[in-house]
Amino acid sequence: MAQNLLAGAWRLLQVEGRSGEDEVYHPFGEHPSGMLIYAAGGSMAVTLMRTERTPFPSMDATHGTAAQMAAAYHEFEAYSGTWSLDPERKTVTHHVKQAKFPNWIGTDQLRHYSLEGNRLTLRTAPIMRDGSEWIITVVWDRLSAGNAAGDC
Repeated sequence: MAQNLLAGAWRLLQVEGRSGEDEVYHPFGEHPSGMLIYAAGGSMAVTLMRTERTPFPSMDATHGTAAQMAAAYHEFEAYSGTWSLDPERKTVTHHVKQAKFPNWIGTDQLRHYSLEGNRLTLRTAPIMRDGSEWIITVVWDRLSAGNAAGDC
């Protein structure tokens, strides 16, 4: 089955956004952390975050300042659902069922992929950020069965 090509757990290596004007940004910093799981049965989940996050002064998640809560929102991304692969077009589609960003719930998020050994690169179609279109490139490293948690 073609989906077995990507099935497994992946550790985040890099996230880079590039605008049409060739501007570059790293939404989760230079050394992000995250995990992508493609289950062979068709389920998927992904988390991405900035590793240098400032903790709230309290262990109560509802007791951050407005600025702390905004930073926590912008420094973390997560969604899950199902996935389908089109090896001829070299695309994977994430059929989003749950998401931090509510506008993605119920949408299909198309990603172009390239796979070289244990390195998976996913690229978005142009997405809006601050009124401009950006293409986001996310690079993942396959985790081995003996290292399923890795350094995510």
